[in-house]
Amino acid sequence: MTQQQKERIRVLVVDGEPVAERIAETLASEYGMDTTVATSGADGLAKLKDGGIDCVLCGDELPDRDGVDLLQAVQSEHEKVGFVLLAGRGEKTGASEAIRADETDYILSLEVVDDGRYGRLAERIRAVVRQKDRASRLKRQKERLEDFTSVVSHDLRNPLNVAQSSVELMEVEGAHIDRLDRSLLRMEQIIEDIVTLIRKGEPVEEPSPVDLGREAKRAWAHAENEATFDIEGTQRQIVADPERVTELLESLFDNAVEHAGDESEDVVTVTVGFCPDGFYVADDGPGVPEADREQVFEPGYSTGHHSAGLGLSIVREIAMAHGWDLRVTDSDAGGARFEITGVEFRDEDP
Repeated sequence: MTQQQKERIRVLVVDGEPVAERIAETLASEYGMDTTVATSGADGLAKLKDGGIDCVLCGDELPDRDGVDLLQAVQSEHEKVGFVLLAGRGEKTGASEAIRADETDYILSLEVVDDGRYGRLAERIRAVVRQKDRASRLKRQKERLEDFTSVVSHDLRNPLNVAQSSVELMEVEGAHIDRLDRSLLRMEQIIEDIVTLIRKGEPVEEPSPVDLGREAKRAWAHAENEATFDIEGTQRQIVADPERVTELLESLFDNAVEHAGDESEDVVTVTVGFCPDGFYVADDGPGVPEADREQVFEPGYSTGHHSAGLGLSIVREIAMAHGWDLRVTDSDAGGARFEITGVEFRDEDP
C-alpha cells in the first residue's frame, strides 16, 4: 500500500436509498476518499468487522434499523471509527441525544446532500476522522504513561521519604546536612513536576466556559515574584478545563520571570492577550533564540539555575490535551511570546 493510499480516508456509506451510491461516487471522485456502500445496518456491521474503515456515513432510516441504533453499535464495538449521521428523514431528537455520548460524531442534515453541497459533508467527515485519530493517540499515550506515573509517585517517593526521615533524625549540623536536605526537597519537587506533566496531558473530557482574564489574574496571584502583569483587549471566554488553564498560565508566568535572569535590572512585564484563534502570553525579557524554539518544550530543557526544565513541557501537555497548537515567537517588546491557538471561544469576537 502506498503512502498516498494510507492517507486516503476510508468511508463506509450505509443507506438503503439510491442516494448512497451517488454520495459514495462523489466522495471518491471529487474528494479523494475510498468509499464502500452497505445497504443495511447488518451489511454495514459486517463490513466494519473486516476492518479498514475510518468513518461511517449513515442515513437515519435503514431497512433493518434506524441510524441511531447503528451509531450506538459502532460507538460500542468500533470506538476508533468515526460516525456521521445524515439526519433529515427521521426524528432528530433521538439522534441528538445519541450523539452527545461521543463528541467526535456529528449530525448533518440530509438537506446538505439533497442540495449537492458535498464539500461541507467531506469537511465534516475529515473533522470526525481527525478527532478520532487524536483521541486514539491520546488514549495510547495515557496508557503508556500510567505505569510511569506509578513508578514516579510510589517507587521513587518511598525511598525519598525514608531519606528525608533519616535527615530529620540525624544530629549532625552544618553545611553538609543543609545541602543534603535541600537536595532531597528538590528531588521531591521534581517528582511532583513529573507527575503533573503526565496527568495534565490526559484528554480534557468535560470542558466548560472559562473566563481567561479571571484565570490569568488567579494564576498571577499564585506567583511569587516582583514582575508586573497586564491583560490586553476585551476579555472573552474560552472552552477549556479551568484548572488546567490556570496551571498553563502559572507555568508560563514562572517561565517568564525565571528566564528574565537574576541579574536583570528591569522588572519583567508579562502580558496576556488574544490572537485571532486563541490567546498568548508575552514578556519583555530576553526571549527564546530561534534555534531553541523547538526543543524548549522538551522535558529537561532549561537555561535556569533552579529549574528542572519541566514547566514548558507541562504547558505543551495541557495544550495537547485540549487539542490546541502551541508555538513560541518574538513579542513586540523583544521578549518571548507563547501563542496558544485552535482555541474554541464561547462568545463572539466583539
